[in-house]
Amino acid sequence: MIHLDFIIVLIRVAIQFLNNNVRFNMVSIKSKFGYISLVLFLCTAFSSFAGCHNLSSSCRQGDPTCDLTSLLLYTSVLKCDYKPWVEVSQYQRDPTDTKVEVIDHIYYSGALYGLMWREIGGNSTAGVVTSNDNGLTYNQNTAYLHTGLTTKPTDFAILSNGTIFMTVDANPGGVKTWLTVKSTDGGASWTTSDQFVLSGGQPSRADRIVAVNDSLIFTFGIGNDSTNENVVVRRTTDGGGSWSTVFTFIDSPVANTYFKTIDYSNGVFYMTSLSQGTNNIFYHRSTDGVNWNNFFTLNTPCCAVGANKHGPRDALVTSSGEILTINWTGSSLLDWSIESVRIDGSNYFQSDFVSNNPNITAGTTLMQDADSRIHTLGATGPGNPDTIIIRTSSANAWSTTYSSASVLPNTNLINLPMYMDQAFNLYFSVQDNNANPNLHVFRSSCN
Repeated sequence: MIHLDFIIVLIRVAIQFLNNNVRFNMVSIKSKFGYISLVLFLCTAFSSFAGCHNLSSSCRQGDPTCDLTSLLLYTSVLKCDYKPWVEVSQYQRDPTDTKVEVIDHIYYSGALYGLMWREIGGNSTAGVVTSNDNGLTYNQNTAYLHTGLTTKPTDFAILSNGTIFMTVDANPGGVKTWLTVKSTDGGASWTTSDQFVLSGGQPSRADRIVAVNDSLIFTFGIGNDSTNENVVVRRTTDGGGSWSTVFTFIDSPVANTYFKTIDYSNGVFYMTSLSQGTNNIFYHRSTDGVNWNNFFTLNTPCCAVGANKHGPRDALVTSSGEILTINWTGSSLLDWSIESVRIDGSNYFQSDFVSNNPNITAGTTLMQDADSRIHTLGATGPGNPDTIIIRTSSANAWSTTYSSASVLPNTNLINLPMYMDQAFNLYFSVQDNNANPNLHVFRSSCN
């Protein structure tokens, strides 16, 4: 077995080779694609190298430990000078739709899978679609799940064999129900894997899913009993055949706990939740998904004003070891605030704050690009948000890098994730406010 130090030396020599613009077989390979090809070759030859994951496995965009992106970050191979954002596609799923949003993305086996939320004939539905052009268009061969008054997809995961698991905020029979479904045919059909309520007649909601491997899968969400709202973790050890509750945490004695699993990073789970009863943001950590440590509690004025305490909306573990959460806050208005805590619970500070008083200002997503810069995406406007805003941070210095009120006036931006393709271009998509909306796709190219 070749020693790890030797592999690192090979990669460093390869990088120096590329930086010197050496020609091999009369073809210059000093480009990001040359970098990628050589690193992929080294990963193929020495698959035990840390960071050289199975590139055919599913990879959630924005995760700093994510397959090829991770390797390039660790070896400092790629640097992007991102170009200005431009609209690159308009897509109408069906002329009868009243909603079309793609709220999450995973690359698997060369294709982009999107978690789609549609309203068809007044019915809210959930499904998974695929794209061969990085989300500019999506396929039509997908089954959409509809259960009760509301069916909203919340998260999904793809196993190495292609099986898809999707968590759904559903209410069959008029009661909000924790629902996990699976598909073995790429989303063309769905079967129920787990249907759960914590207490009879009380609402429960599945928010996130993490597949550690093809057998060990966790779902995370909120379950009510007669007096409290609880953070709940459920687990399957047989690939979705059976599920059990492995952790319950009384988060709030009153309405609406806002929950978000942050990340599964380097074998550690991180999750946050905001209790409207105590105005605390709770930070939990676990190495096995069963035993959890509340390693930090934040009682912050950012989320303790009036009735609209809506954070955290999204969260991210960065490659530098920070946990960032983006929070909606305010009473008669919504602002957004980004809080930073080290993963050991030390060094809390407010990283960014955006307000457009008296208008609504709401951030919805956080992601990390190939150069470790952090991007946050949101909107501002009177009533329904109508100006898209992107702010970018390098070493916690934030600046507005995109703002447009003219492209999509009066757009309601609720689920607005960014994603990154395998050439490190950045994307986001948003529906317009037409009665039968189009999905608009924007891109910032890696130069």
